[in-house]
Amino acid sequence: MLTDEAGLSTVRSAPSSSTPDPASSATPAPTDPTPMAPPCIPAPFNLVLDTSGL
Repeated sequence: MLTDEAGLSTVRSAPSSSTPDPASSATPAPTDPTPMAPPCIPAPFNLVLDTSGL
């Protein structure tokens, strides 16, 4: 987790200096948590529901 936080901080620092600060931050920020959240949640839920049904 420490590495992830450090990586994100470094990435934000780079675009912050550049002109595309809000554009770059807004694009990768929502894209990362959006696709990772939905697939990770439905995957375990489906398995649990399937097991319960069986």
